Order: sequence, then C-alpha cells, then structure tokens
Amino acid sequence: MAEQIEFLIPFDDNASGDGWRKFFPCRTVYHMGQTIDFTVDRAENMVKNFKSRVPDYDLPINTLHADELGVYGHIADLRVGDNWVEWLPLFNDGAVEEIKNKGYRYASPEIIFDGFQGVYDGQVYRDVALAIAITPRPRLGRDTLVFSEGDWKAYEGDDEDKEKIMTELKLSEEQMGELKEGFFAQAGNFFSKLINGNVATIEPVVEPEVVQEPKVEDTKFAEQLEEKAAEILALEEKQRVQEAEMQELKDKAQKYDEQLRLAEEEAETQRQNARKLAFAETAKEINGLPETELNFAEELMWLEDADASEGKVHYNTLLNVLRALGEQEKTAKLFSEIGNDGSVAKTVNERVDDLVAAKVKEGMGKADAVKAVFADNPGLYKEYDSENTKAIKSIRE
Repeated sequence: MAEQIEFLIPFDDNASGDGWRKFFPCRTVYHMGQTIDFTVDRAENMVKNFKSRVPDYDLPINTLHADELGVYGHIADLRVGDNWVEWLPLFNDGAVEEIKNKGYRYASPEIIFDGFQGVYDGQVYRDVALAIAITPRPRLGRDTLVFSEGDWKAYEGDDEDKEKIMTELKLSEEQMGELKEGFFAQAGNFFSKLINGNVATIEPVVEPEVVQEPKVEDTKFAEQLEEKAAEILALEEKQRVQEAEMQELKDKAQKYDEQLRLAEEEAETQRQNARKLAFAETAKEINGLPETELNFAEELMWLEDADASEGKVHYNTLLNVLRALGEQEKTAKLFSEIGNDGSVAKTVNERVDDLVAAKVKEGMGKADAVKAVFADNPGLYKEYDSENTKAIKSIRE
C-alpha cells in the first residue's frame, strides 16, 4: 500500500512544499511478463528530452489516457529526484476540485521507452514522456499500463466489451440531448420576454443536474477505455516508426540506383574511348589521310556501325580500298619526286584520286568522298575494281 500512496496526487491539502509529484521510479518495472530496467541515466535522458521539446507539444494531464475525455492542464516541468522522475503540474482553473469530485486520485504516466521518432528531425529517441493520466486507481505495479514498442501489450477487449462501450457512449449522447433541450427552451423563453419588454422578470437558466452513482461497471468500463486508448496510441506509434523505416529504405534504393547509373555511364565512356584508340591504330595503315588518325577513327567507327552485312564485308572492302589508294598516292608521290612529268595518260586510280580530291576540297571527308565518287560513276567503280583486284591480292599476300 505504501507503493500506491507514492502515486497519490498531492492536492492542496497534502502537496509537498514545492508542488512536485512523482512520475516514474528509477528501478526495475514488471508488466505483463515483461521487464524494463529504468535507471537514473534513463531518467536523466527522459528529462533531457522533455526540456528539448521532445515531443514538441505541452504534455497534457488527461483523463484515463484519453485527451478527448478531458484535459486538466499540462506538465510544466520534469526533473530527476531521489530515484524518481518527478513532474510539476500546471492545472487549469477549477481542475483540482473537478478531479476530487470525480474521485480520480491517482496518476498514470504515458511513456515510450524506445522508438519515438521526432517529427521535424527524424531522429529516434528513447525514454520519451508523452502525458500523464488521472485515473481512479494507481497504474504502476502489477496493473500498470505503460506504452512501449516491442512486446509490451495493452488489454484487448472482446465483442461484449465493445458493445458495452457503445451503449455507454449512446447514454452520454442522450443526456447531452436533454441538456440541449433544456437550454433551448430557456433561450426561447428569454427572447420571448425580451421582445415583450419583460426582461427584468426572466428566470435564470438552470441546467438539469445529472447525478450518477459510482458503479463497479463504470470503474471497469473506465479501465477498459483507458487500456483501449493506450493500445491505439501504441499501434499508431508503431505504424509511424514502420513508415519512417520504409521511407529510409526507399531513399537508400534511390541512392544505389543513381550510383549504378553513373557507374554504367563511366564504363560505356571507357569502352568507347578504347574502341576509338583501336580504330586510330587501323587508320595509321592508310596513307594520305586529310586529318589525324584519332579523328579519322570516328569515320571508321561510323562506317563499321553502318555495315549490317555478316562479317562486315562492305566495311572491310572499303578499308582495303582506302589502304590501296593510300599506297598508290604514296607511289605517285615517289615518282613525282624523281622527275615524272605526268605526260603518260592517267590510270583509273589517278582519275579516282582526282575526283576524290575534288570532293575533299568541297569539304567532304575522304571516306565519304570515295563513296560519293563511286556512287556517281558506277562504270568507273567497275574499272577501278578490276584494276585493283591484283593490287589488293598482293597486299593481302
């Protein structure tokens, strides 16, 4: 019984000198087969969270762990006392008298021991105080209801309990209807007399007094409602934590996708650069190029990509033609250097070279110029092909 008295709310007639109450003990707490070791360090962490506005609202002093049943004020401050977390209430006007009249003389803390995520910073906190409830009996001890992630569970009522709750709610609505009817009747009387100039004789509005005798069923219902409210709060908190974890996984997946995309782009760039260098080596085999081997490598890459034939037959044929033309240009230059005056009739290769040179002078690349000359002069291509078959054969040998 001494343990229960420690949780008795000290009202004006039995409050301590500074008004502080006991919130939660620094000791091992047992609840529904579960054990939690609440140390002084954890108590200091709870106070630190409170003073840092975690959570970011004034912690209510509510009824049976349900704000909608009535809020009597809020927790003004928390501190660590002698092996206790202590709380300092700031009651609303008339709240203490209302609590006394209802017979609710005990407090039950609302705590999330692990897994509370901040709304603004996304940080996960431990030992977070949420509120304190006014109840008809102390909740710490064997029947204590506290909120936590994991295996801490609240009472689950059956269908009969739910039906009883609905019945109680319905009665409350009927009583509220009676109050409203009385009020509107008196209001109608007031306005009638106001119109007739008889305001001085108006009778005061008297609300019907609702007297309820405390019953065992009412106490049981209050306990069930308290436990249901706690269960809903715990489920909502668990869902919020799961949603935060899911969003974190999505963010990581997007980050990995972006890293993979950049890696693939880098690999493709390196592959194209290596291919260009390989074609530049091939371009070195062609004499008389109008541009650098590295630049002409892009022309060769385009020609190979455009050739859809099996084994790239057309590309290889054109490459051999370019090689042969380069050799002829090299030979003609050699003869020119030793005094050849060019009086002999031009060969088919020389005529092709002249036409190609004219196209190049117009701004075409040499490979494109060769293709254009043969496309414009099919007969010349046959003559050229016949003339150079032996030359190509000798180059291959």
